[in-house]
Amino acid sequence: MRSKICTGILAVLCLAVPGCGAQPPAVPVLPNRSVPGVLARGPGGYIKHVIIAVQENRSFDNVFDGFPGANTTSFGVMSNGKKQPLQPIPFEVHDMDHGFSAGVMDWDNGKMDRFDLNGTSAGKTIGSFAYSRLEHSAVEPYWTIAKRYVLADHMFPTMFGPSFTAHLTLIAGTADLNPSESEA
Repeated sequence: MRSKICTGILAVLCLAVPGCGAQPPAVPVLPNRSVPGVLARGPGGYIKHVIIAVQENRSFDNVFDGFPGANTTSFGVMSNGKKQPLQPIPFEVHDMDHGFSAGVMDWDNGKMDRFDLNGTSAGKTIGSFAYSRLEHSAVEPYWTIAKRYVLADHMFPTMFGPSFTAHLTLIAGTADLNPSESEA
């Protein structure tokens, strides 16, 4: 599960931007339908809103498993090599350790196969619960927004650890603001 490391999911939804990130489309010649107080300046005139949805302590697959056209997975590989299908869970469930050491262990030098060994706040091993996804009915508003606009499915954390650094990156574009304060 490539994005289970992510302690906070950052889904950037750019509204009304065809091919978000691609070359800008050619500017069509449109009739003058000026809206008072609004200046249309080429392709930038098409952007009406930018919405950034932040859902902490969820991976992309946990929220958007099976989203049409998105790069998701329906299973994870456990430490014993067994493929574990993602099981649907309700939104209100216990959390697993998402500190730096747990993230490094889960990652396992890129094998991404030790999430089941992760600990809980009760000091137990999380087991197959690490391989879960939210029930689609619980995240329907996210899916509705993503279907209507644009969903970024390749968002990754800046470091192993809690969500604080993801918040810094979201606002400042970096978590390297002050090494003594940005480490979680």
